[in-house]
Amino acid sequence: MLDTNVLMHIADLHFDLFSRLEEVLSSSFAAAIPSKVIDELKRISQEKPPLQRRKALLALKLAEKCLILPSEEFPSVDEFLEKEAPHQGWIVFTDDMELRRRLRRLGVTTLFIKDGHIMVDGEI
Repeated sequence: MLDTNVLMHIADLHFDLFSRLEEVLSSSFAAAIPSKVIDELKRISQEKPPLQRRKALLALKLAEKCLILPSEEFPSVDEFLEKEAPHQGWIVFTDDMELRRRLRRLGVTTLFIKDGHIMVDGEI
């Protein structure tokens, strides 16, 4: 499950996200994104400064390769991830440190980017 901030960060790194994820996870996987992430990226691509807009547009291109899961019933992406990830057995890829901490407390494995590499926090 990919979060907004990690998709924006990937735009800076210029690497093949899906190949890297396959290497890290050592298996094939289904990449998914909450629908609210798409909404956030669209808003950023229209309302923010040019650099942020460009990153959001690149992130939206990446999102085209992912399954979009409905998340409208939740007030925020974070709440969607915190409620659904533990029950669905999802691995969440986010650079939001606070969200990562909350998810780890719930037993959710998280991925994050450090020094241009995808790192794992938890069991795969």
